[in-house]
Amino acid sequence: MGRQRILVDIENVGQARKIEETVESGYLEATIEHLLQWIAVEEDLISSYDNLSGKGGEGRRGEIFSSFSRNSRENLKYLNEFLRLCEQMQKERQERLILLGGLENSGAGH
Repeated sequence: MGRQRILVDIENVGQARKIEETVESGYLEATIEHLLQWIAVEEDLISSYDNLSGKGGEGRRGEIFSSFSRNSRENLKYLNEFLRLCEQMQKERQERLILLGGLENSGAGH
């Protein structure tokens, strides 16, 4: 059983352009903005946990904070990769918009 469609079938270039613009501004730009904020948080966590692990000495407390720091470094790698992929999708979306604009201006979209 498939999912219910979100979009109606696109019938012309103008509709396609509008949907592409909505995807870019409503999803991609928002996702990139949130990823950048999350990356900054993970960077701050790494710094804080590194500092706490140094203060915690070599005991269990220091090990826990070191573990948290390592985990945040891994998260940072994943987030940066996700950001790179989102930026690639945004570039491709912008290329679509340019092509759709050309079709719309040429009258080929009706």
